[in-house]
Amino acid sequence: MYKLSNWLTIALATLLPWHGAITVFLPEPFRWWKEVILLLLIGLVLWSEWRAAQKQKNFSFSIAEFCALGFLIFGSILVLFSNDIPTATISMRYLGLPLLIFFIWSVWFQNPKNKRSEYLTLFAQIFIPSCLLATAFGFWITHLGGEMIVQDFYSTTISSWVPGQTIPLWHEINGVARLQGASSGPIEFSHLLVAALALVPFLKQKIWHRILLVIALCIGISLSASRAALFGAIIILLWWGWNNIPTNISRKEVALSGTLLGILGILFIGTQTNVFQRAGTSDHFSRPIAAFSEGTQNVLAGHLGEWGPAARGKNLIENNSDSAPIAENVFADWWVQLGIIGLAFGLGWLVAVLTGLEMAGLGFGIAAIILINFATVFDMTPIALAWGTILAMWQREE
Repeated sequence: MYKLSNWLTIALATLLPWHGAITVFLPEPFRWWKEVILLLLIGLVLWSEWRAAQKQKNFSFSIAEFCALGFLIFGSILVLFSNDIPTATISMRYLGLPLLIFFIWSVWFQNPKNKRSEYLTLFAQIFIPSCLLATAFGFWITHLGGEMIVQDFYSTTISSWVPGQTIPLWHEINGVARLQGASSGPIEFSHLLVAALALVPFLKQKIWHRILLVIALCIGISLSASRAALFGAIIILLWWGWNNIPTNISRKEVALSGTLLGILGILFIGTQTNVFQRAGTSDHFSRPIAAFSEGTQNVLAGHLGEWGPAARGKNLIENNSDSAPIAENVFADWWVQLGIIGLAFGLGWLVAVLTGLEMAGLGFGIAAIILINFATVFDMTPIALAWGTILAMWQREE
């Protein structure tokens, strides 16, 4: 079973950056690869707990595990009492996925034999190269003529996040293509690269090799034109420099990488003259306000299924329109869909996760907390799975 857990870790790390390409190029059943891995992980945890019960070992939840489980149970109760159970189920699937994967891994690590650091190192060693290959794939499509070869595949593949729409080869801003790697969009892609950047210290290569990796990841983030991801990368590099952690990251490495990122940031802002005024910018402020306002209309039970991708899918079927309210903020999304109880469990989970992180991982934790205020990124399955996994693996060993 230990070997199975390693293989599942490798599978997650390998496939998450390629989620969009898998959807585009492989047959329909392959869309379910994530669910298969989750079911295997759940079975693994149940087997581990059954063995522990046979040995009469004590089992107790940490605060983070308790809050995650409370969030999932309360959301499931709301689904059962919903007037539209299918839509509410889909919505809860998006809302609860990061807490579910965190809970699964966290329970697995209650066994002292399962070392978090070993799993995180393994995840990093596979995830970072996979992200870089996905970046090269996206660059080939966007800038080296690859779109002529793959256009027919993309033009027929329906997106799971935007119901009724095909997955675009790229998004544009001011007429410039935004890099999206092998993901379904630039936000998903760039936020995965932020996670990969945070994990670079777990690689044992020489300093210049790691600097090149940081450069490549920063270039990918810059070409995605994601302001939030660029901000997250800056936070992570500042954390390295401020704390000089972990010990295999030198100040020289941080200084060189930080300088490069600053140059990339300046170039990005310079080429996008209306970067802060571009279409949709105001939505990141107005939509959370609207979500918090509507949440006050049903403080206890929320409006599960009336916001986000699930609502878009329902509206497409009923009205042939994929428009639906989006909170553009994870906290606002929890509030409007799950009410004050769901929000309380979610906030409790995040606080417990942050306070339980290893010092080296706190930079990524801070970046994650800030980034989920810019968009409902947990609606994007690869981000939910990657971030939930990393946060679980980066907790301090008990």
